[in-house]
Order: sequence, then C-alpha cells, then structure tokens
Amino acid sequence: MLSTRTPPHSTSTDRSDNLRTATIRALNDDFRQSIPRPRDGCRLIVTDGVAALGPGEVARILLAVRTHGDFGPDSDPHGEHDFGIIERDGGRFYWKIDCYDQWMQFGSSTYEFK
Repeated sequence: MLSTRTPPHSTSTDRSDNLRTATIRALNDDFRQSIPRPRDGCRLIVTDGVAALGPGEVARILLAVRTHGDFGPDSDPHGEHDFGIIERDGGRFYWKIDCYDQWMQFGSSTYEFK
C-alpha cells in the first residue's frame, strides 16, 4: 500500500534539513573533486605553512583532499563532507570547506554557486 502521508517519526522540518544537508554535501563534494581548479565562484586557500612544503607536496596534499572519502561520525557529524584530516609522512593536515557570501566577508546561508 502506498501512502502520501508523512510517517509519524518524520516531519517536514526533518525532510527540509535532510535536503539542506544533501545539498551542502553535494556542493562540498563537487568543490573538492574540482581541486586543483575550483569552479567559478569558488576559492581554494592554502596556508603559508602548507605552501612552504613546496609545490610537489602541496599537489600531493590537494590530491588527497580531492579524493578523500573517509567521512564518518567523528570527522563528519553533520554529514556535510566539509572537513577532513590527511596524514602524510608523519604530518597531519586538516582541511575545511566553508561557504561565504560573494564578498568573502560573512558566512553564506544560501549554499549555492552564483
């Protein structure tokens, strides 16, 4: 039997939150997988400490970020694929994806590419 009624344990807010999380996750995955050439409207920032490792090591770290798939409850509690840790040669590198307004001053609540 099919029903269009909402199950008692699910609310329209739950569905809205799930859709929002899925949208953010898809945008973050799209951004990560576009590294090292992020799409228009996106910026990739590498810290001075990572840049000092040299272009070859930066490229290897960015490739590790691009292909990162180890998302779990400890590193991705909200399911947005916006944070990770890369371990290489005894070093630990943290990466983070954030969505900002078009002027790069404030966090954005729209979660879409302009």
